Amino acid sequence: MLFLFSDLDGTLEDSRADMADSVLLARQEFDLQPGVREEWIPFVNRGMDQLYESCFSEILAKDSSLATREKIRLTYESIYHTYIAEETVLYPGIETMLSTLENHAVMALYTNKPQELSRRLLHELKISRYFQYIIGGDTFPESKPSPGPMQTITAEAGFDPQKDICFYLGDTASDKLAADAFGAHFIWAAWGYEKTAPEGTRYSATDPARAQEIILSLGSVN
Repeated sequence: MLFLFSDLDGTLEDSRADMADSVLLARQEFDLQPGVREEWIPFVNRGMDQLYESCFSEILAKDSSLATREKIRLTYESIYHTYIAEETVLYPGIETMLSTLENHAVMALYTNKPQELSRRLLHELKISRYFQYIIGGDTFPESKPSPGPMQTITAEAGFDPQKDICFYLGDTASDKLAADAFGAHFIWAAWGYEKTAPEGTRYSATDPARAQEIILSLGSVN
């Protein structure tokens, strides 16, 4: 069995514009100066907690209670759910890669984006059919870089670590940490957000076609 875990943002698609624009709208809901898209883009690809901390810091500086944090989360997620695929696009070659690999591998999404938002985005991008499993940041008690969700999903699928092969396609150090902790081959998506490979990266792919080649080669699939 081949098993492929993939990150979402910065690996399959570029969602920074829609996430930043949702920050602008959410800030307006809280009567904050919205700013401009470019101001918030650096803060929307570091996980949801970092997004809330950085993009709504004025609110949290006054009241960092769980109730306030939950209000921020619900406001942002409601807006982002509505505008989730206004400008978000798949990276070139992603659908071809997924279409090829679905014939050889069990594929799972492993992202820190909330599960419902992840499902909606995959649906809007018309690639949800390729993933047997969708793991969001709120699916399990732990998320990346924990390997726990990976262990749960692979056990359910009948993955045998003694004879089966697992890959993780991602662009961040968090992705590599999860892959290493699980024992998966990490493939760095060099086309994504991060411009420097995580330390210790062995396999790098300049485009999805190269990632596909690495997976099929290491998996001894003809």
